[in-house]
Amino acid sequence: MERGDIKPASPSPSKTLSVLVATAIHLELVRRENDPTSIVGVGVARGENFSGNRKKKKKKKRRCGAEVNSNEKLSLLKVASMIENSAKSGAETSDLRGKLMDQIEWLPTSIGKLSSTTELDLSENKIIALPPTISNLKSVTKLDLHSNQLMNFPDSFGELINITDLDLHANNLKSLPPSIGNLKNMVNLDLSSNHFTSLPN
Repeated sequence: MERGDIKPASPSPSKTLSVLVATAIHLELVRRENDPTSIVGVGVARGENFSGNRKKKKKKKRRCGAEVNSNEKLSLLKVASMIENSAKSGAETSDLRGKLMDQIEWLPTSIGKLSSTTELDLSENKIIALPPTISNLKSVTKLDLHSNQLMNFPDSFGELINITDLDLHANNLKSLPPSIGNLKNMVNLDLSSNHFTSLPN
């Protein structure tokens, strides 16, 4: 070597190892992406399953009540606020099961604004009556009111013609309005554990 020539520095063993590992990882990823028989590949990160097919994304129903702490009891003001928010967002499922304060025996009339709701759960509260505006819930197919203290229904209840599932067990009902005969789409109806003295024909 001539005087004045600069000898190139040898890469350190640790740096050489890092380069080799990075190169190996890159090659493995390329191989997996190009190999359809590979079980694990970058396709999984793109939302594909092990067979290489795209995972089907399930359409989630917009919900109301999910943001409430499971142990939190709601005041009438909070219930009214939740109803308003659900009406604006077009929530399809509203869950108020066991969430109302024990002092709440009446639902706010604004419940009628839930025109997009298809499933409504008001069970396990202390509700004694429903407001006439309940008739506005024309989209409801499943209504759960079990384990309340309901004594009667407004005659307008018969306007909920799309209901297929109605759970009224464990209430204080003695009769039902004649209009309930309009619910021609009813498939499941639970009237057990009430105090009926008569039922409409």
